[in-house]
Amino acid sequence: SCPATNADVKKIWEGVYDSLCDDMNRFLAQIKADGTMDEMLQRWTNEDLGKARMPKIDLPEDDNPLVVGTMPTFPFMFIQNGEMAGFEAEMLRRYAQFEGRSVRFDFLDFGALIAALNSGKIDIVASCMTKTEERAKQVLFSDAYYESYTKCYGHVDKAVQKSSQSFLDTLWEKLHDNLIVENRWK
Repeated sequence: SCPATNADVKKIWEGVYDSLCDDMNRFLAQIKADGTMDEMLQRWTNEDLGKARMPKIDLPEDDNPLVVGTMPTFPFMFIQNGEMAGFEAEMLRRYAQFEGRSVRFDFLDFGALIAALNSGKIDIVASCMTKTEERAKQVLFSDAYYESYTKCYGHVDKAVQKSSQSFLDTLWEKLHDNLIVENRWK
């Protein structure tokens, strides 16, 4: 899932890719203005997400693909019918089309994305990464294209209880609830 923050979800860029970042910002402004962004958001974040399908986006075959580093996160980037699909997958295919390039998605651990970007292994990161002060020191961020909000959920009957139990008693209770009561060991 996306990092637990109310910050805008942003795409990040290596510092030497100033023109790539500028091009992406122009592209984002264009798809916001022409309604494409709204169509994509409706497709990938609506109530009936199970019916969402990746639209056909024709891309050229070339020797210089846009290399996207990602750690797939539903509904932003996931495998559907053997292909990358989702909100960010569609947006990046559209951006590659805008640039006249093909696109390649490389799966990486979340913690390796910035290092891969800074080493030149990938051109762009798309993985629900939010802008933080520390990350902004290392890479450039595009304009915002998605805003997320965090919600917390809990059991009503346990939400207000103050515990006088020891840590080990609480740990035992949680293990019992998860493994025995909820059968999560299967």
